[in-house]
Amino acid sequence: MPREMSSNHKINVTLILLAPIIFYLIPEENILSGESICLHKIILKEECWGCGITRALYLILHNDFHTAISYNYLVILVFPLLVAIWFHMLIKEISILNGNNQFSKLKR
Repeated sequence: MPREMSSNHKINVTLILLAPIIFYLIPEENILSGESICLHKIILKEECWGCGITRALYLILHNDFHTAISYNYLVILVFPLLVAIWFHMLIKEISILNGNNQFSKLKR
C-alpha cells in the first residue's frame, strides 16, 4: 500500500475515533440551549421528524434516556443505527490499514 494511502487511512481512523468523543465533550449549554437551525422549522414554523435528534443523541451519550426520548423519540432507532455505521466505518478503515482490503469489493 502506498505510504500516502496508508496515512490517509490512519487519519480516517483517528477522525472516526475522535468524532463521538468530541461530541460527548461539547458543553451541555451549547447543545441544549439556543435557537433551532432546522430549515423546515424556520421556514414552515413546524417541527420535522428530525427536530431535536442532535440534542437527543447528546443526551443518550450522557445516559439521560428519558429526556432524550422527550426531545425526539426516533432516537431509539437513530442511535443504534449511528453506532452500527460508526463501527462499520471503523472496521473498514482498520481492515484496509492491515492490508485486508475486503471492503474494496463493495466499492462501486
